[in-house]
Amino acid sequence: MRGKICHLLYETSLQIKVRGWDLMLKMFFATLCITTILLGSTISAQAADTETVQPSQKEIEKMLDDAKKETEFAKKNWNKIAKEKIEEGKKEGNRKKSDSTLSTMATGTANFTTGDLLVTMDSTYGSAGFRYGHAAIVYTSNEYTIESYDTTGVKKFAMTKWKPGGKIDTMIALWVKGATSTDYGQAKSYSGSQIGDPYNYSFWDSDRSDKFYCSQLLWKAWKYAGFNVNGGWDTLISPYDIVQDSDTTGYYTR
Repeated sequence: MRGKICHLLYETSLQIKVRGWDLMLKMFFATLCITTILLGSTISAQAADTETVQPSQKEIEKMLDDAKKETEFAKKNWNKIAKEKIEEGKKEGNRKKSDSTLSTMATGTANFTTGDLLVTMDSTYGSAGFRYGHAAIVYTSNEYTIESYDTTGVKKFAMTKWKPGGKIDTMIALWVKGATSTDYGQAKSYSGSQIGDPYNYSFWDSDRSDKFYCSQLLWKAWKYAGFNVNGGWDTLISPYDIVQDSDTTGYYTR
């Protein structure tokens, strides 16, 4: 296509002869042609850099199957998994003590702080096409979360269902090791800026930033703050991946 454009420009230059200026016009059109080719090549290269290669249907099915198996394992072994995560939290101690602006809550209490990660394995919650548990990020301490559902997209919710006595039966609250109040603020800021974005049905494409499923949103928010809580995976990121990540530790469960 760019070759045809250059040819047309050159032919045009041959037809324009005004008082000996034809050579200058030819040089001008030649320069314009080269610029067009270079610009087109740059745009093509940029498009190639940002293009996401979609896995095959077989690969996608395997991702979903692996996530399903992980979720079933987590449900069957929840008490053991949650207990180990809480014990890990106790050994880790309270949040980074060098930052006095962070909550120094005791482990075992439901003091949900801005930026914390909430995960449930309850099949009642989550989106119709994503039955691998559900996850939320605390937006305002003990008051609101940011969550993504297929029916709402990314939205702010009252924290009622997550609190003790709420409708969610099985859940764990997590904080991020070594994170400062600035990091928590960045995670909150990122999640809040996505309010109104649509739901991401391409579960394998977790790195996109225009659509989100629940656990993808948490991962992206904390990645923005400098922490990778993906459980070691770069494609489909399930709520359980966040629970088992080495950067997260538990402080409350039921």
